[in-house]
Parts: sequence; structure tokens; C-alpha cells
Amino acid sequence: IPRVCAQVECAGPLHRVAGRALQRTCGSEEECAETCCRQSCESAECLGSFSCLKRDAWMLTSTPSKVQEICCEEQRGPSGCCTAHTAWCAACLRCQSKEAYCEA
Repeated sequence: IPRVCAQVECAGPLHRVAGRALQRTCGSEEECAETCCRQSCESAECLGSFSCLKRDAWMLTSTPSKVQEICCEEQRGPSGCCTAHTAWCAACLRCQSKEAYCEA
């Protein structure tokens, strides 16, 4: 049964699109979530051992299927964070800049 986004309830950390997008139509629950719902990247959970929220995550939103791609990024290279006892390595492991780590 086709629905317009204005009729769709978004679950969990998702919120419904606004404005003219409310007139878009969808069918299945999955299609409706993709078409009508967005997640704030600020509340996203990045998966993977070396994945962190992008620095500008607070101003980004994503469809449910693209959260990892839009909200997250691999930390400092393909091998991830270093493990030495330095501020640089500790900051990386906590998904922080070295400056933010040192100020905490």
C-alpha cells in the first residue's frame, strides 16, 4: 500500500524528512525508512575498529543505509591508530584530535 512520507513513523534515532519531501511516496517499511527518514550523524554509531564520526558529523544527516558512508571515516590510514604511549596514538584510539585529547 503506497504511503506518503507524512504518514510514515520513523523509529529509533531516525526523524522524518521535512518540507516538500513529505509528499514522496513509498511502499515497504524498508523503502519508507530510506525515503522518508534521516538520522543525525551526531547520534550515529560507527562500526569497525578504526572508524570514527567525521569531524563535521553534528551538521550531517543520512539515510539509514548510508550512515557508515556519510557519517563515519577511517582513522588515519588503512592500518588505523598507532599503539604507542603518545598523545597522538591515544587521541586516535578515542576518535579525538590530539589537541582535544590533551585538553581533556
